[in-house]
Amino acid sequence: MIHQDVDINAFSSGQYDHTDFEDLPDDVWTEIPILPQCPEPLHSLLCEMSRKRASDVHIDVMPNKLIEVRLRVDGIIHPLYQMEKEPGQRLINQIKIASKIPIGRNFMPTESQFRWTEEWGPKDIRIALTPVGNGESIHLRVMTVPDKIHNITQLGLSDKHHKQCREVMEAPSGLVLVSGATGAGKSSTLYSLASMLDLRNKVGMSIEDPIEYNLSWLRQIQVDQDHGLTMYEGLRTILRMDPDVILVGEIRDEQSAITATRAAMAGKLVIATVHARDAAAAVDSLHYLSVPNFIIGSTLRMVISQNLVRKLCMSCSTKRELTRHEVSLYKHFKVVPPDCVYEPVGCEDCSSYGHIGRSGVFEMVTINPSMSELITNNAGQAPLRASFRKAGYAPLIVDALEKTATGLTSMNEIRQACWQDLLNMEHELNDRPVKKSGATKTRKTTTKSKSTVTA
Repeated sequence: MIHQDVDINAFSSGQYDHTDFEDLPDDVWTEIPILPQCPEPLHSLLCEMSRKRASDVHIDVMPNKLIEVRLRVDGIIHPLYQMEKEPGQRLINQIKIASKIPIGRNFMPTESQFRWTEEWGPKDIRIALTPVGNGESIHLRVMTVPDKIHNITQLGLSDKHHKQCREVMEAPSGLVLVSGATGAGKSSTLYSLASMLDLRNKVGMSIEDPIEYNLSWLRQIQVDQDHGLTMYEGLRTILRMDPDVILVGEIRDEQSAITATRAAMAGKLVIATVHARDAAAAVDSLHYLSVPNFIIGSTLRMVISQNLVRKLCMSCSTKRELTRHEVSLYKHFKVVPPDCVYEPVGCEDCSSYGHIGRSGVFEMVTINPSMSELITNNAGQAPLRASFRKAGYAPLIVDALEKTATGLTSMNEIRQACWQDLLNMEHELNDRPVKKSGATKTRKTTTKSKSTVTA
């Protein structure tokens, strides 16, 4: 791919007009422009974005006509500053020119990107622009270009989970599902699992929307709905290319789900992501997408459910004793309570956020024959979860509690990332029978029904 340099300063001197961009051929828009020079205020924004380790930048026009700039750092939105209308519009125009979006194109949603090189390395900046009631709203997604292949040891896996991944990825065929909410780090896990394979000696292909990182020895196809290249069509094409390994960025429709699982059944190793709250729900999501039960039961090898927690800043975090409720939480999930836990404070090292970076927390289930039989027989989520626990696979909150015990993260992060497990725990406690006055009652509050007597 040939990258074209963009002289963003030329706009202010009148060398560029928005009509200059409209005459460019279509293939130019598929290239990533490189930004060699960066004027103000865009330069300050990109430097602040990098210094604060932001993953996203949001630029919005407020009702009072001021331009609001916010950063997302480790999953949390933080206000950065407000700008007057004139310098704010200058910032928006500079972003458009850097990503080759015509200045006058403010009447429909537009996507583009550019590459900015700084002293810490290159960053791909993806742009999404949409018209809103007050003007335009711009989202910048920061993609740091990795200088080396993804390493699965950097995800935060325990030794047990790492061993599970290694064993499953040695299998020549089958389906591996990575599940979680949006922003839970599924794509990083997807790439890291593929990096465990020796792709030089295999034919590896992927269908993604969009391609987030370039992986060596992997043929990566990007979905292009405008030209008819859907996830399903991409998968059909991949199956004709003699692949050994197939990566699916996200299974989101019935045709893609059936094609991916049938590819696993035909002897391919398929690694895919789905949106689901835990491992049992991930299996159920394939049911929902009309994949036959016998195909799921015979092809599924592993389900990984994950979320992200913020890591505490080691320079300023402070320790405290556990509350009585937190001790009972550890005991309920059969994790040894630590002597203390740590809480965020905030200092210069972490930009006063109290956290630096994020780590994954995982529920990882290797499917055994008894689980396959349950899946084939159309078992629901509750029987599947019971089967997972019986086989010794703990829910996601156990991994989070263990990481909190080591001081990696805080109890508040557990409440944010593992709320579903906490809710399930409350339901279990409420449904637990207790003895009172010789009779067995439940903790649930029941309403007595009035009996009607007919004369």
